[in-house]
Amino acid sequence: MIPAGVPPGISVSYLEPPYTLAVPLHSSNDLRLAHPAIGTLLTLSPRHDALRDGSLERAVGALRAHYPAVPLVLCVERASPDQAMAIGLRAQRLRFRAVLIATDPSYRTLRPLLTAPPDLGAEVVEWLGLRGTRLLPQLADFVREAFRQAGKGECLTALLRDSRCPARTARAQCRKLGAVSPGQWFQLARATQAALQLQRDPGKALLRVALELGYHDQSGLIHQLERHFGFRPTAVRQLLGWECLLDRWVERSARHAIERCAGVGVGITCRIEHRREELASASSPAVYQSGDTNSLHEKRPWHPTR
Repeated sequence: MIPAGVPPGISVSYLEPPYTLAVPLHSSNDLRLAHPAIGTLLTLSPRHDALRDGSLERAVGALRAHYPAVPLVLCVERASPDQAMAIGLRAQRLRFRAVLIATDPSYRTLRPLLTAPPDLGAEVVEWLGLRGTRLLPQLADFVREAFRQAGKGECLTALLRDSRCPARTARAQCRKLGAVSPGQWFQLARATQAALQLQRDPGKALLRVALELGYHDQSGLIHQLERHFGFRPTAVRQLLGWECLLDRWVERSARHAIERCAGVGVGITCRIEHRREELASASSPAVYQSGDTNSLHEKRPWHPTR
C-alpha cells in the first residue's frame, strides 16, 4: 500500500527493470507495492502547489520509511534555469536519486544518474541510519571514506592510514556495535562500486572491472557479488542503483547472524542436556556383576570436584 503520509497532490509511478515505462499507481491498495520487485524505482510527480506547501517532504519521508530499498526519482515540469537549480538542490537534500522532466521523461538518462552518485559514502551512511544502523562518528567517517575510495582501487591499509579512524578504533567500535569488521566494510564498499560500474556500462568486461578495483581476477569479484548481494554479474547489470543491493546485504547479514546465534544456542542446549544426563546417571544407584560372583554392589554416587 502507498503510505497514508503521501499527500493527494503527488502522483506516484512504479518503474521496474528494464526501466522502459513508468506505470501510474491509481490505488493505494496496488499489490505491486506490497512486495516491490528488486530494482524497482518510484517516480514522484508533484503539482505546483505540492512543491510550495511541504507536501513533497512528507511524501518522501513516508515512502523512504516504508521502502528503503527503492530509490526515488523526481519528475517536474520544465522550469527556468533559476527554478531548475532550486529544484535540483531541493531534490538533493531530500535524497532523490535523479530528476526528470515530466513532459519528456527519458528513462535512458536514469542509468548514468543512478549509477554515478555524487557522494556515495555520505549517501550510504545516511541510508544505513534510515535502515536502523546508526554508526558511531569515527566509524561513520571510516565507512564514508571506504565507499568513496573503494572505486579508486585503494587498499584497506591505505584507507585506514588516511582516514580519521585508526584501525584499532574502527575494530573496537565495530565490536561495540556488533557490526562487521573494517575489512568487511571495505569489501562491501568495493563490491558496491563494482556493481555500479557493471550497471553503468553493461558491456564492460568483467575482468577489466575486477582489475580496476583491485581484485586479482574476475572470479574474486564474482564471489564477492554473490557473497554480499546474492547476485551474479549478469543479474547486477540489469539493475539500477545501490539501495536494493545494500538492502539485500542487510537482510542476508541479519539472517546469517540469527542462524549463528541459533547454532550457538542449540550447541549450548545440547551440552547442558548431555551434562544433566551424566550427573543423573552418576548419582543414581546402579548394580553390576563383579567377576564370577553373583553379589550385587551399589555404585558410589559421583560428586563434582570441589
